[in-house]
Amino acid sequence: MTSHGKIRDLNRNRTFAGRFLLHFDSLDSTNDYCLKNISVLQKPGLVVVADRQTQGRGSRGRTWEPGKGEHLFCSFVIHPEIRQEFIPSMTLFAGLAVFRAISSLGITQASIKWPNDILIAEKKVCGILCESRITPEMKAVVAGIGINISGGPEQFPESLREKVTTLSKHGIQITNIELVDLIAGKLDEILAGIKSSSALNAIFQDW
Repeated sequence: MTSHGKIRDLNRNRTFAGRFLLHFDSLDSTNDYCLKNISVLQKPGLVVVADRQTQGRGSRGRTWEPGKGEHLFCSFVIHPEIRQEFIPSMTLFAGLAVFRAISSLGITQASIKWPNDILIAEKKVCGILCESRITPEMKAVVAGIGINISGGPEQFPESLREKVTTLSKHGIQITNIELVDLIAGKLDEILAGIKSSSALNAIFQDW
């Protein structure tokens, strides 16, 4: 586990997501790192990024096996100042943020597969895992996002080669930090707009 440095500003103009960045060469799991470190959980607006992740987890406790190309592995630490009943919808918000981010790059075949996958042309490009830590003192959600940025089919496990894709296959050239910054902006916009049940219903319609 090697850090590129201390927590640094990403964009302080944001309110909920992606205000600060902590960047590592490698972590077992960005979600696990956040959940195991109280000082990290107490930093709302922080996003933790790893260039490499060795023990990533997917939904239902499944292991996520990334290919050997470039990926985005990140976890957003969010303290919901919105109503607590919106916390279970955080996977929806994160998925919509990713969908909007990659669509803004010019990808027209993106879709959302409920509850936690983003597809391009019916092939998986992104997985999302949201976990919460709720105590009397603190309410925090960790939104983990993994995206395939580059790499050919041969760089994925054989069992996945027909099921996954990458951004580069669809003509997108972007670094993991550029991508996390783009997603952070979309996620912050969504969370800033969730102030009522009617606003949440509008999000569901977009989904």
